[in-house]
Amino acid sequence: MSPQGKIRRKIKFLKAGLVHGQTSLTNLELGLLYQQVKEYDKAEVSFKKVIDAMPSNIYPRFLLMRLYEANGEQAKLNALAKELMQTGDTKVSTALKLEFQKIIFENLENTTSNLQEESLANAG
Repeated sequence: MSPQGKIRRKIKFLKAGLVHGQTSLTNLELGLLYQQVKEYDKAEVSFKKVIDAMPSNIYPRFLLMRLYEANGEQAKLNALAKELMQTGDTKVSTALKLEFQKIIFENLENTTSNLQEESLANAG
């Protein structure tokens, strides 16, 4: 069985388990699996369910931020990263805050480069 087939089989198994009750762990795993098969909308829904169920847990927000990064959703990524950086929650460690800053600055650099390339293309 191909790696994609194995992932889809895991997704089917986990979704069947959700019939008996949603758990944050199951939704977290589903989100990660959906991300691997590039079903970003479903991954986002799964991660948001975990966030709703466990609002004080920072990990699903971090995974959601990484999802936005992988999917190229810069506005959502920047908004979530800024929200997490501004939180007074002691669970957001300095290392995570630095990671969030790094992601924001990388995306700003990419956006600036893209705008410069577009300006040059339009001028020429």
